[in-house]
Amino acid sequence: MMDYEFMHYRARELERRAAHERLVSEARAARRERARSERAEAGRAERRPGLLRRLASTTRPSRAESAPTRLGEC
Repeated sequence: MMDYEFMHYRARELERRAAHERLVSEARAARRERARSERAEAGRAERRPGLLRRLASTTRPSRAESAPTRLGEC
């Protein structure tokens, strides 16, 4: 009887460990992928000058068309 219970306990423990190892490896892969995409995004951002990067996030085409008239008023 003891051997049978021990075998079930051991099987459950092995299944638990395997599931844990799968979760850990999936989390590592997700972290690697996220880091890779962040590095790629940073690489694309570094190729643009800082001023253009800031302007691209704030300037709309409608504002850009009226900018020369506003500059002329100054």
